[in-house]
Amino acid sequence: MLYKIFLSKWLIYINIGVLTATLIGLIANLQGLNIFPPIILMGIFTLIAFLQLIISGNLVYNKKYILPIIGIHLISVVYNFTILNFHLKFSLIHLLCSQVISGIIIVTIYYKWFSSKKYKNLLDRLKLIWVILLEIQLFLKIVFKIMHWPKFNYLNYIDLIVLIPMIFILYKKILSGSLPEREISS
Repeated sequence: MLYKIFLSKWLIYINIGVLTATLIGLIANLQGLNIFPPIILMGIFTLIAFLQLIISGNLVYNKKYILPIIGIHLISVVYNFTILNFHLKFSLIHLLCSQVISGIIIVTIYYKWFSSKKYKNLLDRLKLIWVILLEIQLFLKIVFKIMHWPKFNYLNYIDLIVLIPMIFILYKKILSGSLPEREISS
């Protein structure tokens, strides 16, 4: 059920529309016309695309790799949330260090899973690049925040470099019917 909802044609068309609006908003903001904040639309696009990539891939079916990745992310998020919201003895270096450690672990686990696959196509390689790029992006965002450097918001768009081609390859597979049917068991 979940598989069919997230990989349905209507959600693909909605997500392409959201991406188009995001890019229009980004171009308008670069020209100085602040029509609407494209970061909200980009967040919606990225969330839908991320769920579609996860559900269509094999990683979600391999508990040996997916559970450690989810666990590391949850530990990192809870740690950062606790430190930031309860104003414990905190410096932004703690945030940077936790992101670097969790990023290295997640990229290592994902690379180990990637290297264990027998067949690696273009979409698999782009997913690996995207995971690495996301971790670099999060690291740079924290560094920009610590250093109070300008243009912090433009770092949010770095992952679109790989995400857009990757999602269009997935959409081409879905629309052509070459993606294998799966059911997610709970």
